[in-house]
Amino acid sequence: MNPSPHYLTPTAAVTAAFSTRPAPPTPVPTRRPDNVKEESEPKLLRLPFKVPDEPVFVWDGSVTATAAAGRNARLLVRTRLTVARWPGDVEDAARIVEKLVDNAVKHTPVGETDKIPVHLYVDSDSQLLVEVDDPMPEFPGFAAAVAWHPAKENEKPRGLWRARECGAGLAFRRRRDANGLVMGKAVQALLTGAVPEVSA
Repeated sequence: MNPSPHYLTPTAAVTAAFSTRPAPPTPVPTRRPDNVKEESEPKLLRLPFKVPDEPVFVWDGSVTATAAAGRNARLLVRTRLTVARWPGDVEDAARIVEKLVDNAVKHTPVGETDKIPVHLYVDSDSQLLVEVDDPMPEFPGFAAAVAWHPAKENEKPRGLWRARECGAGLAFRRRRDANGLVMGKAVQALLTGAVPEVSA
């Protein structure tokens, strides 16, 4: 696979700090169950996003599940997307990762020595797919969590609401091992890269 001209070749120092790998095939449902009517579902609830078959950029990283995990993930992602010259809003993407990682630390059974994996995929259309893994296979109340918005002016915003405000589509999928055993889930956020227009 030839590298995209939109992305810089990492320096030795960057390569030492970050790693890339080919994106694994990801099973994704091809249709909705027969007993679910699309029009009856909340508009913000959707099937899992598909990992690009041939991404132009992939990054896998992790942060330790401490109280600072979200902030640390934000700094890592900001650096990585900047080096990769992703044309979307890097600050928004980094903030979204921070919120998803914070949610994983606060709402799933991880200890302070556990790792929270973070994955970034950019496709040929510059769409960025973020995945943050955790050990819980389910996401109780996902539809309500995605549809939530502050009812009062001084109500504290929630992480998924902030992600939506940054323009992210939200979903989640179950993670499975090579034998098909469910190992947890990946919470997904999809952002469109705003490619600058080139004047004639």
